[in-house]
Amino acid sequence: MRWLALTLVAVVAAVGPALADPPQNFVRRETPAPVPELQFADGEGKPRTLGDFRGKVVLLNVWATWCLSCRKEMPTLDRLQAALGGPDFEVVALSVDRGGAEIVRNVRRQRS
Repeated sequence: MRWLALTLVAVVAAVGPALADPPQNFVRRETPAPVPELQFADGEGKPRTLGDFRGKVVLLNVWATWCLSCRKEMPTLDRLQAALGGPDFEVVALSVDRGGAEIVRNVRRQRS
């Protein structure tokens, strides 16, 4: 799970000094801690976990269809996956919509 800690560090570094002081409820660890086992369904409804991506650097993007800034960044994430995706890197876009996969598919169709 070191890749997640490295990704988070890279994201924090990219944001810059605005996050120099973490929020009060943020816990900074000296050593990376394992991420809890997340279970989710992929676009075809197949059960998946983050463990399925073991050995890859994963950019985990948690988003929702009702989040306009999330929707705006999706084409950039698609381009990143197209450019770097493969055996060593994967963008995993995890929707937290309660409406299920169909609402996500509708948003993806609108983008196409």
